[in-house]
Amino acid sequence: MANLLAEQGVKVQLLEKLDETGGLSRSFDRGGFQLDIGPHAYYAGQAPLYKDWIGAENILDVRGIYGVGYKRRQITTPINPTNLIKNLPVTDAAALALDMAFRKTLGKLTAKPEPEHFESVDQLIQARFGEKVTQFFFRDYIPKVTGLSARAVHEDWFLERDRFYKEHNLWANLLKTLLKIVKPVTTDGATGQHGQLQFLYPKRGAGQIIQGLTSKVRSQGVDIRLGYSVTSVEPHGDGPVTVKATNAEGVEETFEADAVASTIPVTALAKGLRPLDTELVGATSGLRYSALRMFYFILDRPRLSDKIQIYFPEKKYLFKRIYETRNLNPDMGSAGRTAISVEVCINPGDANDQLPAEAIQERLIGELGDFYGVGRGEVVDWFTHRVTECYSVYANDYRKNIDPLVKRLFAEDRVVAYGRTGAFRYNFLSDRVLAASAKVAEYLLSGRPKQEVLGQPDPKNPFL
Repeated sequence: MANLLAEQGVKVQLLEKLDETGGLSRSFDRGGFQLDIGPHAYYAGQAPLYKDWIGAENILDVRGIYGVGYKRRQITTPINPTNLIKNLPVTDAAALALDMAFRKTLGKLTAKPEPEHFESVDQLIQARFGEKVTQFFFRDYIPKVTGLSARAVHEDWFLERDRFYKEHNLWANLLKTLLKIVKPVTTDGATGQHGQLQFLYPKRGAGQIIQGLTSKVRSQGVDIRLGYSVTSVEPHGDGPVTVKATNAEGVEETFEADAVASTIPVTALAKGLRPLDTELVGATSGLRYSALRMFYFILDRPRLSDKIQIYFPEKKYLFKRIYETRNLNPDMGSAGRTAISVEVCINPGDANDQLPAEAIQERLIGELGDFYGVGRGEVVDWFTHRVTECYSVYANDYRKNIDPLVKRLFAEDRVVAYGRTGAFRYNFLSDRVLAASAKVAEYLLSGRPKQEVLGQPDPKNPFL
C-alpha cells in the first residue's frame, strides 16, 4: 500500500513493530536453504509487481502438489473419491467415497438447498462432505489449529478456505472426478488438477519479495521506522489522526497523519482507539489469535516428499502442516540434503506453549519417524521460531465480538484496518494482501466515505 500511495506522490510513514519489515513474509538462511514462515505462493495476476521489485530473473515458475497425511499415507488434495481410492486402504477409501457419493446424490435427489448459515463449521462440513470425511479429516484437525472443538468454531473457518480453493480451481466436482482425469484449467496463473497449483516463487525465499519492495518504497521517500509499537490512534473528525508509538528505546513519540492504515491485531487497535470505549474493548477481548511454533529441520536425505505442503489431521501428530523448500526451488541447499518446515499451532499459555523447544523438537523427530521413517541420525541441523497472532480463531461468537469494532471503524473515514490481523481474516494469502492493499490505497486516494465504498459494515470487507 505504501508503494501505491508513494507512486501518487503521497507522503507515507510506516511504523513497524519488528526490527525488519515483512511480518510473516520473511525467510531464514540456514545451510544454504531459505526457510519461510509458512508456505508462500505468488500468482501470475501480480507478476508485474514481483518483477518490478526483484527482477524477472529472480522469479521461478513452480508447479506444486498439496496433500493430506493420513494413516501414514499421503492423499493428494482436494479430498475426493479418486484420491481416496488411490491412496487409502480399501476399507477406509470405500467408506469415505461411498459416504461422499451418497451425500452428493442425496443432495441432487432432494434438491434441498443449504441453509443460509450453519451452527458450526462441523455442521457445514458434514452437510457438504458427509460424516466420514468430517470424522477422518476435520474433527481432530480443527482443534489443532484453533484450540476449540469443531462444534465450537464458526462456519467462516471453512468458508475462507473454500473461497481460496474456488479462486484457484482446486475443488474438483466430487463425483465427476471418480475414475476421470481432470484437465488443468488456468485462472490468474493458478492451475487446478487434483490439488496441483502453478504459481510463482522467489529464488531466495519469500523474504526476497519484501526486501525488494522495502528498497523500492525507501527509494520513493517512504519513511520506515523499525521497532515502533503503536499505543494509541485518535481521529479528530475532519482533522488529522494522532498516533502515539513507543520506539525501540521505550520512548513514546507522537505522529500526525491525514489517514492511518493499520495492520496491528484488532484487539490491540480496539484498546488503542481514542477516545477509549470500554465496551468496545470488552467485546474485542473475546477475540483471540492462535500462535505458531515453527521448527525447521535440515535432513540428510535428498527429499522427504513430492508435496510442497501436507496437512496432518490425526490427533497423534503434534504438527499440523509440513512444507518442503526443495519442492519450491530444487537448487536450494547442498546436494543430498533437504529442509522442511514443521508448523505447530499453539494457543498462548497452553501445554504446548509451555514446553521447552528441545522437548517439542524431540517429539517432532519421533513423529517424523512414525510417518516418514526419518531417523534421528538424519537430522543435520534444526532451529525454531515463534510467531504470535498468526491465525484468527473463528469461535462461534466471533462476529458478535468483532461487530462493535467494525461499526466503530466504519464511522471513521480516516482510520482503516486490513490484512490478516488487522481485519481478523483467517486465510489471507500474498495475492489477497496485495489486492486489499490496492483497495485501501484506492479508497484513501478517492476521499470518499467508507459507506460509499463498502456498503454496510461487514467483517468480511477487504478492509474495515
